[in-house]
Amino acid sequence: MRDCRSRPLARLRALVLAIAPALVCCQHLGRAACSGEIADLASAPRLLHVRVELVRDGRERRHEVRVQVEPGRITAVGLTPLGTSAYTLTHDPGGIQVDNRIGRHLGYEPRRVYDAIVHAYLARPPQPDDPPSTASVTGSEDGVRVANERCGYRARLVAISDERS
Repeated sequence: MRDCRSRPLARLRALVLAIAPALVCCQHLGRAACSGEIADLASAPRLLHVRVELVRDGRERRHEVRVQVEPGRITAVGLTPLGTSAYTLTHDPGGIQVDNRIGRHLGYEPRRVYDAIVHAYLARPPQPDDPPSTASVTGSEDGVRVANERCGYRARLVAISDERS
């Protein structure tokens, strides 16, 4: 005699097995494509201070970010309105790590902000393995504008200072 509960479980198992390959195949279109992983980690030392206005889901967030570029490592520190650290994002060959203890209470989105900064100032030349970029970058008198529809944001960035070593 069969248990009538096993049929729904079997269907669920079949559904999971059918979806899993699709998720693995499309993995490059997700988080990595919107996190700034195309930054040039081999670039020369640089200290960049940027004012960012990020619009996502109709909500605008403004804050400043200090970005320190060292060969093999980029550190971005988002600032609160009082000038204290809201979040720290570190990008090295091991990936991107975010400490967003204060910034999350202010609605800051470090990965998207970093993605906009990378597209505007820090992107490496395209690699064959990179997913196709959906970011549109335009410069103007009032800063750099980045629109990334796949990632769901628009941003205007103004370099307050840019010191290259």
